[in-house]
Amino acid sequence: MAACTKYLDRQIELVNPKLIVTLGRFAFGHYFPGEGITKARGKLRLKDGRKIFPVLHPAAVLRREELRPTMIEDFKAISEILQGGMVDTGMEPGVTASDAPEPAQMSFVDAAGQAAVPVAQAETSTVNVEEAPRPEQLTLF
Repeated sequence: MAACTKYLDRQIELVNPKLIVTLGRFAFGHYFPGEGITKARGKLRLKDGRKIFPVLHPAAVLRREELRPTMIEDFKAISEILQGGMVDTGMEPGVTASDAPEPAQMSFVDAAGQAAVPVAQAETSTVNVEEAPRPEQLTLF
């Protein structure tokens, strides 16, 4: 995680999500080091102006079936949070969701329903996919 932190932080800055859902203790520990995921899960938090919602890692349910109802409850809460329904559920003292600044959400469509960025016409490819060489390794960097 440490090797990718600066890239992750920059991507979050660019995307500016309404909500960050951390899956498991390592992702949660990035925002709240030293706190346990078991006690923090399912409680909306605020950190550096961002809404953070910690949940158990899905792999935990594979190891412990009794956690399934907890995970289902947490994932249902994500939709409720995004719709503005879940307001005061464990945020840091003195902070409520209504006090928190609402991050702007990016969109590819403007208010009138038109594409915000002009879309270029796709060119027809003359390459036969079956004959094209397969890449050996894909990399992002």
